[in-house]
Amino acid sequence: MELSSFLRRLPGGQTLGSAKDRLLAEGARAHFNKLIARYGTVVDFQLNTVDRSLSLTLLLKGEENPITIHVHEYTLSTAEGKSVLVIDARKIDTAREWLTELIRDKVGQKRLVVPDNLEWVVQLLR
Repeated sequence: MELSSFLRRLPGGQTLGSAKDRLLAEGARAHFNKLIARYGTVVDFQLNTVDRSLSLTLLLKGEENPITIHVHEYTLSTAEGKSVLVIDARKIDTAREWLTELIRDKVGQKRLVVPDNLEWVVQLLR
């Protein structure tokens, strides 16, 4: 049984699931901040493992206002024994119309192989 399903079935399980999502989101925010430090910072990261959606707000260098990106649905799959995070650009919206169109035109379906050292995180997302 997946951890998320197990937590939801417990008394107060929705609260436990929300706490899990917040904890994972904070870890993701810290990780992404390391990846994009040269360009700006992630000021907010929201994760919903039930809906399999996420939202992040970026404050990019040279920009006065933050940019919010919503991924309305992600999927997790396995390929060649590795976990893969799949994001379809058609299910992404941003706070900037031009950026949404650019992502949809150029990104398509992005398959991101999860590094071995983060495999434990994938188990929490399932």
